Amino acid sequence: MLEARIIEPVEEFDWVSLMVVQEKKQNGEIRICVGLWNINDVCVHDPFPTSFTDEVLDNVGGYGAYSFTDGFYGYHEIKITPENSIKMTFTMEWGCFQYTVMSFGLKNSLVIYSRVVIVAFKEFIHKSLCVPHHCASVACSANSNAWKR
Repeated sequence: MLEARIIEPVEEFDWVSLMVVQEKKQNGEIRICVGLWNINDVCVHDPFPTSFTDEVLDNVGGYGAYSFTDGFYGYHEIKITPENSIKMTFTMEWGCFQYTVMSFGLKNSLVIYSRVVIVAFKEFIHKSLCVPHHCASVACSANSNAWKR
């Protein structure tokens, strides 16, 4: 995460969250969870509506081709401002670090990601793109021009 610049070391902080390292994933990588309870407790809930899976399936049903994107890397493309990054500090045995990009586990991260995707792809939504809460799904007929863009 340091090499990818998802996190950076920090010396001074007012907020700190605990980090838990869980058992290794099947591929051998460790799973890191940061308990963002403190920041989530003070964040205002964003009531932006997100789609339910059955709605998404109803909207894309009948199309000839589908493509789904994973939101994991999308989350990590959304930068956090320096004044808010310090609130995303966590501690572990190697020191204290802060997120420089949006993290999973934030109260409104799904909503923020959905808003970014909607703004980026607004001309395609309801034509050849469906945006559920955690990924973008493209559905179009096999001869659609949407695949050519």
